Amino acid sequence: MIYLISDLHLDHKSIISYCNRPFSSVEEMNRTIIDNRNKVVKEDDFVYLASNLGLGRKKTKNTVLAEKRNKKFLKNEE
Repeated sequence: MIYLISDLHLDHKSIISYCNRPFSSVEEMNRTIIDNRNKVVKEDDFVYLASNLGLGRKKTKNTVLAEKRNKKFLKNEE
């Protein structure tokens, strides 16, 4: 399966209130998004991470990608 994911806004505290996300903290939001993604995406799947992965790009990118179990493709990598 191929998935296209964008606008996760991980580590973006203000996105919780901007978008009325149902989380009490950035950590809860990050963990929920990553866990939900891992429930759907299988090891042989491809995930294209298009944009707005999160704030603190290097930290977020390294943290999120370390959680992934499949091949990744990032648009506009820094």
